[in-house]
Amino acid sequence: MPSEEPQDFWFQLWQAADDPILLPANLRHQLLRAVDGDGAALADQLLSVVAEMSSDQRTAAAEVIGKAIGTELLSGYEAGYVGELWLREVESAAWQIMHAYSGRSTVRTSASHRAADTRRSRPLAVMGAA
Repeated sequence: MPSEEPQDFWFQLWQAADDPILLPANLRHQLLRAVDGDGAALADQLLSVVAEMSSDQRTAAAEVIGKAIGTELLSGYEAGYVGELWLREVESAAWQIMHAYSGRSTVRTSASHRAADTRRSRPLAVMGAA
């Protein structure tokens, strides 16, 4: 679990997106599968979490991400815009991976599989929370 310090990027992202699935520990299994050559699970998880964000959550997450990235490379652009560009890139990359894996057995084929995998990858403290 990230610290509750206001400056902690992971805590801010968790609060903004309202989903702990973006925390590194919760992505570990899918990252290991991706390193082993199966990026579909990670792509599906990232695409799902971004797609399920409300407009307000997406805006808040983009702001947190943009501030963390910094605007030095893209001077003249607001942090929220830089973060939105990053979120779009995540969506695009995840979609491309999902498309490349379409028809393979590694891609989950139903929402029930995605929900089951998401529940398994959430931390226990979050699973029991109401």
